[in-house]
Amino acid sequence: MFEVEELAPGIVSYKNVMDNPSLFITDIESLVEIGQLSWAYGRVGVPKDKFDGEQETSKSIRDCFTISLPKFDTVTADDLTAAGTPPSYAAVSTHTFLNDALYGAINDYRGRFNAHVWSTSEGWQILKYGKDGHFINHFDDAPAFPRTVSMSFYLNEDYEGGEIEFNKFGLKIKPQANQMIVFPSNYVYTHTVHPVVSGTRYAIVGWWDK
Repeated sequence: MFEVEELAPGIVSYKNVMDNPSLFITDIESLVEIGQLSWAYGRVGVPKDKFDGEQETSKSIRDCFTISLPKFDTVTADDLTAAGTPPSYAAVSTHTFLNDALYGAINDYRGRFNAHVWSTSEGWQILKYGKDGHFINHFDDAPAFPRTVSMSFYLNEDYEGGEIEFNKFGLKIKPQANQMIVFPSNYVYTHTVHPVVSGTRYAIVGWWDK
């Protein structure tokens, strides 16, 4: 059973969430090696009226690689095929695995704050930060990406740097392997991912809206 601690108002830590997260890293990298999944360079959402709804790559803002897993339980395989992006078995099965592994803690957070109004997920995003990888101070809610609750789950801790900091709460966390941090997405909860000094930082993020 996971361990729960409220680190600051609305910021809750869950530990011991997933069985063997280091094996998950190995499995993901193995799927990438055989071409079933692929890392893409991390992007930053920008206003639709400025970039026609596209996303911008800006290494100075966000420096990491991502694997995005859409919400396959609401978007059918036929829908994705019609859009020209049929899902791989690896993507669907990984999405299902993460649902099973992580939603226990997510639902605990929902219950603690009576937050049953938010339910729409963007799916999961797996992140990989190498040396100097970072994300400058930001909050997750935006007109193009409306979000109510944010989640970061950390798969490993064998790296230096890479702390997450909530500056308005004076809270700086060096994540532990198998730790999840859940928090509101609004401007009060601006946060920074500090640069990785050495090693590779693996995490999973997700967002929910009303």
